[in-house]
Amino acid sequence: LQQLALSLFAGQSSVDLRGQSLGEDLPEALAAALLASRQLHALNLSSNGITVEGMRAFLPGLTQHPSLRDLDLSGNLLRCKGVVLLAPTAGQLPALQRLSLADNGIQVHGGLHVGHLVRQSRSLLELDVSQNSLDDFA
Repeated sequence: LQQLALSLFAGQSSVDLRGQSLGEDLPEALAAALLASRQLHALNLSSNGITVEGMRAFLPGLTQHPSLRDLDLSGNLLRCKGVVLLAPTAGQLPALQRLSLADNGIQVHGGLHVGHLVRQSRSLLELDVSQNSLDDFA
């Protein structure tokens, strides 16, 4: 899986893996590919069933990726726990301008962490949290 992920990222500035049913093993391979590729600007992982475990495996690669500008994680199963894991990392990505967390089952607790992400980020211009169970408090 790691070799497959590395080949997908080799020389690419944009990778679209939406709707590929990646499962729980591939996020770890994607993390390794992210570590090896410093030129990726856009990554679409929407509608892949990524859960909190998948996010935990994916974060090491994301943490070290300075050029990522667009990350689409919509339509996954991150829920609040996945957002709690993601928020500190995404907030520190120096080039991240667009983040989609739409339709991830995020509720108020996760929404609070999204708020921390927004305050922490110096580059985020667009955030999509639609189709989640957030209220005005979050």
